[in-house]
Amino acid sequence: MNYEDALQEYPVHLRRAQVLYYNPTLGNLFVRQSGNGVYVDMRGQSPHPLHAGDIVDVEGVTGPGLYAPIVDHARIRVVEAGTLPPAPRYSLDHLLTGTEDCQWVEVEGTVRSVEESRHITTSANQAASGGATSSVTLATGAGRLEVTVEESGGLDFTKLVDSDVILRGISGPIFNQKRQLMGIRMFAQSLAQFRVVQRGPVDPFSLPVRDLKSVMLYRSGEAPGHRIRVTGVVTAIWDGRFFSIADPGHGLFIRTASARDLRVGDLVDVAGFPAMGEYSAVLEDVVYRKIGTGPLPVPIVLGVSEMFRGAVPIGGSEMFKGVADAQLVRIRGRLLKQTRTPQGLTLIITADDQTFAAVLTGDEHRDSLGFLRDGSLLELTGICFVEVFPDQTPRDVQILLRSPQDVVVLKSVPWWTAGHTTATLGTLLTAVLVAFGWITILRRRVQRQTAALQEAREESAAINDLVCAMKEVTTQRNLTARVSAAGSEQITQLGIGFNMMLSELEVGDLAKREAEDRLKHQALTDELTGLPNRRSLSERLALSLSIAQRQELILALLYIDLDGFKLVNDSLGHAVGDLLLIQVAQRLQAGIRRSDTLARLGGDEFTVILTTIRTPKEAEKIAASLLDALSEQFIIDGHKISVGASIGVSLCPKDAVDPMILLQQADSAMYASKGSGKNQIRRFTPELGSSVRERLSLDNQLRGAIERGEIHLHYQPEFEVSSHRLTRFEALARWTHPMLGVIPPVKFIPLAEETGQIVALGIYLLEQACIEAVKWQLITDSPIQVAVNVSSLQFTRDTFVEEVEETLKRTGMNPELLQIELTESIMLIGVERAAGTMKRLRDLGVSLAIDDFGTGYSSLSYLPRLPFDTMKIDRSFVRELESRPGAKAIVGFLITLAHSLNMQVIVEGVETQQQLEIIAQLKGNDVQGFLLGRPTPNPQAWLRAGAEATKFNSDWMKSDGEIPLSSLEGAEAFTELP
Repeated sequence: MNYEDALQEYPVHLRRAQVLYYNPTLGNLFVRQSGNGVYVDMRGQSPHPLHAGDIVDVEGVTGPGLYAPIVDHARIRVVEAGTLPPAPRYSLDHLLTGTEDCQWVEVEGTVRSVEESRHITTSANQAASGGATSSVTLATGAGRLEVTVEESGGLDFTKLVDSDVILRGISGPIFNQKRQLMGIRMFAQSLAQFRVVQRGPVDPFSLPVRDLKSVMLYRSGEAPGHRIRVTGVVTAIWDGRFFSIADPGHGLFIRTASARDLRVGDLVDVAGFPAMGEYSAVLEDVVYRKIGTGPLPVPIVLGVSEMFRGAVPIGGSEMFKGVADAQLVRIRGRLLKQTRTPQGLTLIITADDQTFAAVLTGDEHRDSLGFLRDGSLLELTGICFVEVFPDQTPRDVQILLRSPQDVVVLKSVPWWTAGHTTATLGTLLTAVLVAFGWITILRRRVQRQTAALQEAREESAAINDLVCAMKEVTTQRNLTARVSAAGSEQITQLGIGFNMMLSELEVGDLAKREAEDRLKHQALTDELTGLPNRRSLSERLALSLSIAQRQELILALLYIDLDGFKLVNDSLGHAVGDLLLIQVAQRLQAGIRRSDTLARLGGDEFTVILTTIRTPKEAEKIAASLLDALSEQFIIDGHKISVGASIGVSLCPKDAVDPMILLQQADSAMYASKGSGKNQIRRFTPELGSSVRERLSLDNQLRGAIERGEIHLHYQPEFEVSSHRLTRFEALARWTHPMLGVIPPVKFIPLAEETGQIVALGIYLLEQACIEAVKWQLITDSPIQVAVNVSSLQFTRDTFVEEVEETLKRTGMNPELLQIELTESIMLIGVERAAGTMKRLRDLGVSLAIDDFGTGYSSLSYLPRLPFDTMKIDRSFVRELESRPGAKAIVGFLITLAHSLNMQVIVEGVETQQQLEIIAQLKGNDVQGFLLGRPTPNPQAWLRAGAEATKFNSDWMKSDGEIPLSSLEGAEAFTELP
C-alpha cells in the first residue's frame, strides 16, 4: 500500500497477530502477522495488559505513518498468551535496505558505548521511547547501530562495553522530513534481550598500555574492534570534545563526549576504540583518567633545520606528506591573510613555497591577534592536522593553534616602508632639481628651444606618416602598409601598435579569405567523390550554354543513372556503395575530355556536360564509351560487383537552351532508357515527356494497388516433355486498374523495383501463389508445383529466407511444391552470399530455378557454385530454332551444360510443333509456351477437366499451333493474354 492509499483510512483487521513490542506510556505497539511487521498507533488509549509474544486481534484503519503505512484508531483483543519465536539474524547492510521494517530480528556486534537518556526518540514509523532509557551503540562489520533499551531494570549497562553480544529486538527506520530512509535504530525492552558472547574487561584500565605509534597496527592474536589503552601528555583541547595527546615522537587525536576537566600538560590514561580519522588513527568512545602532569614534547620544527637549534627538524614539504599528523609542530612563515569567523580566526601562512592555514578556534580568540599585519614573519606552534583526498592521500594540512600565545611575531612589517623612503627622496631631489633648473634654463634656453623645434618637426613627420598610412588602409584596404617608428616615445609606441594591429588584421583577413574559399569549395563540391555537385553543375551548365550559343556550337548533356546500384547498397551496405560510387566517378572522369564537366547530382546519378561537339552522333559515341567503361566488374572489399547504367541525352540548341529544361529533358531520356531494358542510351524526343508523366502517374497508382485488390495472378502451365504430364504452373503478376485497364508487367514490375515497392509486392504474390497451389493438390492426384518469380532486391534481403518459411507455414504449403525463379542479377551481391541464401532455401525443401539464362550477367564460372535445381532457357533462343542453325546449337549446349551440373531444363516460349520436336530431340526436360497453354487466372478449371487436361499430345495441336479450347471445360479461362 502506498502513501496515497493509506490516507484513505481503509478498514484493517489483523487476526491472530503476535505482539513484538509494546510501550504503554507512549502508545507504541509493534505486531507481526504472516511474517510482516506492522506498527499500531495506541497513543491516547488506556494501557493494555499486553506482553511480548501475546496473540491478539487488531481492528482499525490505515494511516500514512512517517515512513510506511500504519494502523490507526486500533482496538485490541488478547486471544492468548504466547512467546516470541527465534529471531533471524541479519547484517546491518541488510537492515539498511528497509525490508525488515518493524520486524523481530537478531544482530551481532560489539558494545561501543552506553549512555542514559531521558529524552524521547522518534523512529520506526511513529514509534517512540520515553522515560529513563539507555542508548547502546553497537559496532558491526558494516558500521555503527544505535539501540534504545526501554527498561534498564536498575542494571548497569556500562559493564557491557567492549563485549561481543547478540541482540534481539525490533528493527525500525530513522527517516527525515521527506520520508526518506536515513538509518536504522533497534528497540529492546530489557537487558534480557542482550546475550553476551564474549564479555569485555570490567576495568578498561587493566588493559596493557600501548605506544601511540602502534595504534591501528596489526598484532597477532589481538581481536580487532576492541578497546586499547594508551597514555600521553595532553597537547591541545578543542571544543571540550576533541583533544590530542603525545608521547615521545608520536601524537594521537582523541574524540570524547566531554574533556572540559583536562588541561594542556595533563598526563592521562586513555582507553578507547581505535578508528580511522581524517588521515591517521583516532580513539573514539573513550574513558580517561588523569594520572598527573608531564612535560610537553619538543615541537617538531618544520622548515630549514638551522632555524631552531636542538629541535627535531623535518623539511617543510614533509609536512604535506602527512608525517607530522597529530604531532606538536613549530614552523616559521609569512602571514598572507587573516580571516575572522564566528568560530575563530584563520591565518593563511606561506613557508618553504607551501601555503597552509593556522586555525585558532573559539569566539573569545577571534580578535586576540588583531595587531598582526599582513607580511609579518611569524613563528607558529600547534598540532598538525592532515586533510586527505577521497583516496586517503594527503591533500592539505592545518596547524591547530591552542591559544594566542602559540603565535610569535618574529619580524613585523614596519610602518616606515621603502615607499615612504622613495617619496621623501623624491621630494628632496625635486627641490634640488628646481633650484638648479632655473639656472640651467637660463643658460640653455636657446639649445632647448632648438631641440624642441627639431623634435616637433620629427614628431610632425611621424604623425603625417601615420595619417597617410591610416588613409591608405581605410580607402584602399591595404593591410600591408607600415609606418616608421620615429618621433616622440608616444608617437613611436603609437606607430608600433599601429603596425602590430595591421599585422593582426592581415593575418585575420588571410584566414577569412581561406575560410571563404574553403566554404565555397564545400558548397560546390560533392563530399564523397570530389566532383562538382548540383549547385556547381547549374553554374557551369549556364556558362557553357552561354558560350555555346554565342559561338553557335552544339552542347550535349548526358544524364547517367546506375542500374543495380540500389541492390548493391541494400545488400552489401552503404560503405561498399560509397566505394562503388567513388570508383564509378573515377571511370567516368577518365572517359571524358578535359574540356567536359562531370558532376554528381546525388545518389547514383551523374551528369556530363559535353562542350564543342560537332554532331549529335559524337555525344552518343562518348555515352557508349562510358557504358563500356562501366561494364567491367568492380572489385570492392573482395566483392566482384557488376553494374550498368542508363543514359539520357539532350542537345542544345536542338532540344532546349534553358539549363533547367535541358536537364529535365536529359532526365526524361534517361528514364526512357531505363524503361526500355536498362544499360542503354536514349536521345530526348518530345514524346518522352509524356512517357515520364505516365511513369509518375503509374508510380502513384501502384502505391496501394494491393490494398485495392487490383494486383492478381495468372498461371501458365509447364509440361514434362517425356511424359507429356503437367508438372507446374508459373505464377505471373497482373495489374488491372479500374480506369487505365490492364497494365502489362513490363511496365509496372521495373517501376516497382526502382521505387522499392517490389519487396511488399513480392511477399504478397508469393503468399497468394501458395494459397492457390494448396487448392490444386485437393483436385488432382499428382502433385503440381507452383513457380514464383522473385526479384533480386527481395532475394538479397537478410530476412528473405525467414519470410519464405513463414509463408509456407501460414498457408500450409508443402515446400517441395514451391519453385523460386531467380535471375542472374543476384550475382551483383557476390557468389558466396547468394550461394548461402540459396542453400538455406534448399534446406527448407524449396527448389530453385535460374530464369532467362543467357540474357543477363551470364558467366559460366559462377554457375557450378550455385545450388540451382533447374535452368530456364529464355524464349529469345527458342524463337530462332527453326530459322537459324546456330540457335539449335546454343540451346543444345545449354541443355548439355545443365544436365552435366545435375540441373533440369525448362525451355520457355515454345509456340510451334516443330520447336517442341527439336527440344525433345535435344533432351529438354520441361516446356512452356503458347503452344501448350496461355496464362489463366483460373488454373483449377484446367485441373478439374481431368487427366486429359494434365497432358498434351499431337492431337491437341491445331494448324496454327494452339490447343483446341473445346477439349477443356471452362475453356474461356485460357484465352487471357500473357
